[in-house]
Amino acid sequence: MNALLAELCRSFTEALEDTDPLFSPASPYLRIADEILEMAFAYLEDGVVFYKQGDPVNALAAWCYGYGWLDAGANLGILIVPSPFREISDLPVSYTHLTMPTKRIV
Repeated sequence: MNALLAELCRSFTEALEDTDPLFSPASPYLRIADEILEMAFAYLEDGVVFYKQGDPVNALAAWCYGYGWLDAGANLGILIVPSPFREISDLPVSYTHLTMPTKRIV
């Protein structure tokens, strides 16, 4: 795995492992927090699958979407997310300008 993508995956995994719901088990908001975490974990797993298939663009996108779920939960006051997201600007230029192959008819 590319060192920068591996670092992004590792930091996202750590963020997920360190994230806690802000609410007690009796709170109805705990269900929302659990659903947000479920989506973030799904994107982590998707990113790993994409990377193993030789698709670093979609791996990066999946991990960014997953972090987006954590960020949304934190900004809504539902989750406590202690780990910061690695800045995308730290990635090499070749990763910031990748294009995705599509099968769309234009």
